[in-house]
Amino acid sequence: MPARTGFDTNNPQSYFDAIQHMLTRKDEASWTAHLHPGSKCFRNASGAATLDGHLSSWRDELKYGYTSPLIKYVDQSCTCEGDSAYCEAKMIRCYPSFARTCRGERHSTLLRELLLLKVFVKCHSDGSFYVMEHSYHRLPVETHQGYSPCSQISQDSWVLQRFTDLREGFFLEVGANHAKELSNTYFLQMGHCWKGICIEPFPQGAEIWETRCRHGSCDLVRKAVGDGSKVTFVAPGHVLGGFLDKVDINRVTQQANSEQVQVDTQPLQEMLLSAKNQPPVVNGVQVIHYLSLDTEGTEYDILLQVLARATSDRFKVLSISVEHNYKGCSQDGFCAGNHYDASRNGPDLRTAIRKLLEDNGYVLDLEVQHDDFYLLKGYESYLDDSSGRRLPQPLPQTFSR
Repeated sequence: MPARTGFDTNNPQSYFDAIQHMLTRKDEASWTAHLHPGSKCFRNASGAATLDGHLSSWRDELKYGYTSPLIKYVDQSCTCEGDSAYCEAKMIRCYPSFARTCRGERHSTLLRELLLLKVFVKCHSDGSFYVMEHSYHRLPVETHQGYSPCSQISQDSWVLQRFTDLREGFFLEVGANHAKELSNTYFLQMGHCWKGICIEPFPQGAEIWETRCRHGSCDLVRKAVGDGSKVTFVAPGHVLGGFLDKVDINRVTQQANSEQVQVDTQPLQEMLLSAKNQPPVVNGVQVIHYLSLDTEGTEYDILLQVLARATSDRFKVLSISVEHNYKGCSQDGFCAGNHYDASRNGPDLRTAIRKLLEDNGYVLDLEVQHDDFYLLKGYESYLDDSSGRRLPQPLPQTFSR
């Protein structure tokens, strides 16, 4: 059994470092050395130290490459009351950028607020404090113009961070699903006055869609992107729904439903040309500032249509978030389970998407769980014209869930 080191109420960071070592290096000894022998929440039926649900889940996510290993503990404080102390810190997950600005500077790290971690420590007979229990609490959501971010993994906050000085941005969201819940564009439109087009054959949240479309700042296209034929769609209306021959059918049937319907498809080019909202023209080029792609398996096919139009010098997409659902490897070659089994899990779409985008002038900016975020090289040059759009200034680090 490791020697107990105690919890330093004057330096709680030492305990948070022990948690980080346990998560990233599987070094449980330095963590368990801080636990009070009377602690029950960290012990199993036999009395051995064990992880709480959050810590266990995070370590599993790291093992399979599902999330960033970098967690910061900020705004730390401790209050002592007799033989006990109550300490807390904000847990911030960090996603460092791979990309650089036109000035050669590395883009700022995306920071996502997770939870407020509260730690209750108690004095032991040896005179030192030890951890009795943890508790996790939601942090208040920051708002802008009365609206707050809605995206699942900070896609909207990333866009605002990269286009910090932009007015009147334009978005294209393919696979929009709900008008607000987990929406990557709701906050951009309602909180920051962006305009755009959302494409979704089975839109959810009718009243909110009505609000978004009422003033003409958002077009809702109720079709699926395709070649114009009818296709079989499974689990319509569910976030996991998609084309039958493209979705992870085992996951869909386990977590959604197996309902199947026929849907009409339409080429993306036709959808864009017929929409009331049109991308702004910047220096003679139509510009979509942000493209969100989440269609449960057809992302690569849709990108082919996007890039076929973007090969024209008169049309540019400046940033893209694209879901890959771990069907492939990260940029550094890390794959779920340390290798990717294409025979069992299907083609390595993540690598194929990355190669397609890099071949067409994009750079990988961030890897955030099940999405990769890309920027067009030199995208800043499409933000400077006489309409008042200005080049981004050096960006502060942004906190967002």
